[in-house]
Amino acid sequence: MTALQAAALASRSRWTPPLSPADYDRTTALSREERRALQLIADRPARWPAGVAQTLSRLTRPTNDVLAVAGLGPGSWAAPATRSELLAAMGRERSSFWAWDREQWMLVVAGGDVNVRQLVIAVAYGLCGVDDLHWGILGFKCGLFARRVFGRGPVETSMGLVQEHIDRLGYSAQLRRPNLQRALFELMLAARSPLLEDLAERPDLLVELRGREQHNARRNGVEQLGRTLADMGLLEASPFRALPSREEWLSRSRAGERDVPDEWLRWAKRWFQTSTLSRSTRHGMYFGLVKIGRWLSETYLEHADPGSWTRELAAAWVARVDQMLVDEYSHAPNTDYMRRRSGGQLSPRTKAQLIWTPRRFFYDLQEREWIERRFDPGGRSSFPGRSGR
Repeated sequence: MTALQAAALASRSRWTPPLSPADYDRTTALSREERRALQLIADRPARWPAGVAQTLSRLTRPTNDVLAVAGLGPGSWAAPATRSELLAAMGRERSSFWAWDREQWMLVVAGGDVNVRQLVIAVAYGLCGVDDLHWGILGFKCGLFARRVFGRGPVETSMGLVQEHIDRLGYSAQLRRPNLQRALFELMLAARSPLLEDLAERPDLLVELRGREQHNARRNGVEQLGRTLADMGLLEASPFRALPSREEWLSRSRAGERDVPDEWLRWAKRWFQTSTLSRSTRHGMYFGLVKIGRWLSETYLEHADPGSWTRELAAAWVARVDQMLVDEYSHAPNTDYMRRRSGGQLSPRTKAQLIWTPRRFFYDLQEREWIERRFDPGGRSSFPGRSGR
């Protein structure tokens, strides 16, 4: 996006950007005096000869203003380093940064000081309309960046409104989940506004953000944000489909189609459809029950009916989990991370989950009197670990 396009978009927004490119001399070519001054400071960026600061003021004033919006004055720790990065790059490119396209900005960011990278990107974002330089940077702090380009106050106000709405629904910790937070910050940056009213007018950006994300949890964060904005009345409707019902989710899942006894799978689905646990916990437990079914198919097929389980069989599953490796009884590792770990040791947390899953499963089946109580699933001799209640 060019600075002109960014200005046109801003004119349709309720948000007034703190800086306007029109307030600066955007001449792309460097004057003879500017080129000479950049040469003088090329080898000693910290100590400028007399007159250099005045000569380069056209180039440094915009950077100082971006720093001021970010809450960093000219005398801050970041100011000299940020100015030096940009001035050195302008000397190499033989042009002011007003002339740079996205590729040139990317080269400057990639080769610059990581300690001021966010501030260099803020100059490109706030003054030159380049929105996406942060994409693909591992560990990039979107929340900090949004506060730097918009100011802390407007960002915190919008965050507070979303949090207040979620609190009323009884999910007080929801916005503190990093994926929902990141989605909100990314939407602000894409819309070039921290105001919820402006964000509500760009549901297309939510779709674009979700399509760009490769990480499933972050995609879910974008979808959750869309549903939240719709629930707040800011969007007529979420641009994403509603969450599938339990029946729809089960019909889509193919996890139990391979090597799981029909009888065991029937009980797993019956439990899933009636469980009172949270959606994510139910899903995790269902996949755990599928693993147990594959183990039964391999070793104890005669015990595919949960009603035939004994304390000894429960202990055998615990012993198997203790020796289990990553990807055992799993036919579809769907991430590069899992593929890299294939064949390695399970983490203690995963082992605990695989032991707790049948403990809760049998507890529920016995409490509902679907099967006879032949052993105590809460007993440490059966399934050691956290309580099934």
